[in-house]
Amino acid sequence: MTNGFEPNCVPDQGLTHAGVFHADEVFATALLTMLNSHIKITRANTVPADFAGIVYDVGGGEFDHHQGKPKERPNGVPFSSLGLLWRHYGTLLLNEDDAQSFDESFVQPIDLADNTGAPSAMSMCISDFNPRGASSPEDFERCFWKAVAWARQVLERRFASLDYARASVSYVRQQMKVGDGKVLVLDEPVPWKASLVGSGYTYVVYPSPRGLYNAQCVPQRLGDGSMVLPFPDAWRGKPSHELRLVTGVSDAEFCHASGFLCSAASLHGAKELAYRSLAQGV
Repeated sequence: MTNGFEPNCVPDQGLTHAGVFHADEVFATALLTMLNSHIKITRANTVPADFAGIVYDVGGGEFDHHQGKPKERPNGVPFSSLGLLWRHYGTLLLNEDDAQSFDESFVQPIDLADNTGAPSAMSMCISDFNPRGASSPEDFERCFWKAVAWARQVLERRFASLDYARASVSYVRQQMKVGDGKVLVLDEPVPWKASLVGSGYTYVVYPSPRGLYNAQCVPQRLGDGSMVLPFPDAWRGKPSHELRLVTGVSDAEFCHASGFLCSAASLHGAKELAYRSLAQGV
């Protein structure tokens, strides 16, 4: 009933539990509809003996995490139905590295919340789709599919962002090869931090979606506010006319109060801000 599915084979039928729903089976359902556009998913609290499809978050099989000792990852995070399905099918949608990264950043917080009650913003968002007060089975069914539609949009955007980030890494690394090792100039605003941390580069210059050009500090580490070399204290938070005087850059527009970002009206101006800050910090 629930075992023996090949990693590249998603059945045309699925079943999960009815009633109140949570992020794990909602995202699991969205995932299955992405993997097989023809799948028909039923919600019920008992599994018919002759059911030949994939059963998850109910029924006690391969993709249910409610019976027996919970399965855990090597890091101790237990699997929910979403994690079990992602482990089985994730590499049909992403390469192995991205699938693992997605598990760590997106799936595991949902799994942990479902198994332990730990806070999860995504789990809270899905919970809010449940009908309030005295509700009929039809209300729950209608709200469940609204939640699935939203969850699928989230997954599609996240996967597209991962594809874009992978292409951006290739572009940034190519630009690093022709750069000067200190100030990296990019022709477009793409994700760059993962490539530049520890690279020796100090600043990145790129066009801003707001129409200016940004010069931004490279972090010392990912995930915090550390900077290799913040822009000078004397520049920070100044209005544009004062910033131009103190920097000597005629089209300087802005320097963030924390010193992590400057902007200018031209590419030349943004590069000048980076190189003048570099000179002061040496």
